[in-house]
Amino acid sequence: MHLTFLWVGPLKEPGLRAYTTRLLKRIQQWISVDVKEIKAGPYHSESSLSHDLEKDARRLLKQLKKFDAWLLLDAGGQPWSTEDWHRWWLENLQYGRPLAMVCGGPYGVHPRIQSGATWRVSLGPMVMSHQLVRAVAVEQIYRVLTLWKGIPYAK
Repeated sequence: MHLTFLWVGPLKEPGLRAYTTRLLKRIQQWISVDVKEIKAGPYHSESSLSHDLEKDARRLLKQLKKFDAWLLLDAGGQPWSTEDWHRWWLENLQYGRPLAMVCGGPYGVHPRIQSGATWRVSLGPMVMSHQLVRAVAVEQIYRVLTLWKGIPYAK
């Protein structure tokens, strides 16, 4: 099984980068995983935001061509519990296909990315920076994998 995290822009905050790197190393003991940071923007103004997001979408779609299915972390998506995430993992494990998880930049993603996603998942009703969403997503995948492997998870 292979999972690719596709992120628009770099994870800049040093503490979050260190945390996700640590979790990714743990995840790699069970599955193949990588992170691709797609160039973001530049975002010029509110009036050109749709055009700027379209540029991001073109860069993302070039990467997404490699995947039959992808999950988009999106505030407008369905909220999932840890059990929902675990069920998603088990259902996709049987296919053995590589999966991608997409997180947009500071302004989200273009509607083309939203409409093309196999799954649109919200991390809840709270507003979070795209930087924090990435760390939470990696943490959730780590949690799902500990469930899959039957490993106790520190609470």
